Amino acid sequence: MPSLLVFLVAYAGVGGKDASKIDKQVKGLLEERADISEVSMTTKQRHTLVEHGPGAAEIVRDLDVDGVIAGEVTRTKRRATLHVVVYDRDGSMIDLVEMPIGKKKTRTLSKGDLESLTDTVVGDIARLAPPPPPEPEPVAQVDDDDVAADADDLPGIAATAPPPRRRGRRDAYLRVAVGAGMRSRMFEPGPAMVLAFRGSAVPAAQVSAELRPIRYLALGARLERTLTMHSELPTESAPSSITDWRAMGALRLPLGKLEVAAVGGVGARDFVIDSAQPAGTPDGHYVYAMAGLRLAARLGPRAELRAFAAFEPVIGGDVAMVDAPTSRRGLEVGGAFEVEVVSHVFALAEVGYQHFRWFWDGGSATDEYPSGTLSLGARY
Repeated sequence: MPSLLVFLVAYAGVGGKDASKIDKQVKGLLEERADISEVSMTTKQRHTLVEHGPGAAEIVRDLDVDGVIAGEVTRTKRRATLHVVVYDRDGSMIDLVEMPIGKKKTRTLSKGDLESLTDTVVGDIARLAPPPPPEPEPVAQVDDDDVAADADDLPGIAATAPPPRRRGRRDAYLRVAVGAGMRSRMFEPGPAMVLAFRGSAVPAAQVSAELRPIRYLALGARLERTLTMHSELPTESAPSSITDWRAMGALRLPLGKLEVAAVGGVGARDFVIDSAQPAGTPDGHYVYAMAGLRLAARLGPRAELRAFAAFEPVIGGDVAMVDAPTSRRGLEVGGAFEVEVVSHVFALAEVGYQHFRWFWDGGSATDEYPSGTLSLGARY
């Protein structure tokens, strides 16, 4: 697996009529001299990059890479021309190469064309690499008199630090979202004397936040609770609730439009029937660890699809159903679709399924929590 500190340049291909062989030549040239990752892109998006049209910077920033190279072959009545553009990670175009490559029907680059392209584009790739941190300068010992003299010699001139390098909007941010959805519980016990529980879906509220301090790390937290829920007992309808909270961290590996993240954390799931009367079915209390994987795919400049799976061993919580030594563990899967509504505002649809299983000598039980949520959030 590549290092998390990988320097990633995306190659969006060379488009245009009869450009497939030229595309392979350019790709091979780049792969021999630099580490690149090929990304898929629509013809319209690639043309926008080559023309440096409206939205070009947004397309580049959404790829979440250190640089983007794209090209296009145009043909007139008499000649063919190869256009190649190079963007930095912030969406600024740092080079535009327009190279006549021959007559109208030319389908390959000559040796001279390849050498010329190498001298230009490979040099641009070197410029995309983040600069190394400057070495600290030694502190010189100076007298107060020398400082005063220097100030007299240079009136009105103050030392200024160079401006910080501007980063892409996806490098560091804080996201906050508030949502509403539905929650349910399905409990299937092993002992015959314990009642099963199958609850209807009830409304719930959810609040979540995610902080990405650096490109390869994300920290998140989430809290959810049902808004109204009742359990039917022999003599009453008792108020009930389902709650869940979790704190997570993710080590991210962006790969162009794709992202792989290793996820870990801790959380707690509770189901409670608030009644002094024996319910016949136990409450659920789980404190669990999380170890999982999250995959994400950009579907365009504004949309993203995510999938998640985690193993969740239970590390705490009450066990009230059986007197025998009991072990419990959980699994969770989920998916999400996110779309940017306007700048800094996004809508999010999520589905999830959490499954706990109890084990003891002579029996077992399952406790399941399906969910669905629609949220609206902001990114800062």
